Amino acid sequence: MDNIQIKDNSKVEIFDIKASGIIKHIWMTMASNDPDFLRKVMLRIWWDNEEKPSVEVPIGDFFGIGHAKTENFWSLPLACGPNDGKGFNCFFPMPFARRAKIEVENETDIDLVWYYYIDYEEYTELDEDYGR
Repeated sequence: MDNIQIKDNSKVEIFDIKASGIIKHIWMTMASNDPDFLRKVMLRIWWDNEEKPSVEVPIGDFFGIGHAKTENFWSLPLACGPNDGKGFNCFFPMPFARRAKIEVENETDIDLVWYYYIDYEEYTELDEDYGR
């Protein structure tokens, strides 16, 4: 598990793997005093050296809490819990052929404490259409 402090109104790259592989699980939690942090913290994901991110979304929306209120829930690909839904899990398999990069942007005016873990597997190569 890694933890970092993301300064107010700044970006941090939390993952950059230059290989073929599949992200299997993402776990994150954060501490923020901004009541709207689930809408003001942005997640961006690039695959295979794309110029623009394939994923660009408020963190709450990515983890299935688009109403910006943490709640406990469990579904096949997403889960939030155990205490007031503040531990975010994503189990979507996310394959990449050459590279995967993840960035978090804190658009609040308050520093953010961020804990995360990204489970992934590296492969020699993946079929071009694998999981896409």
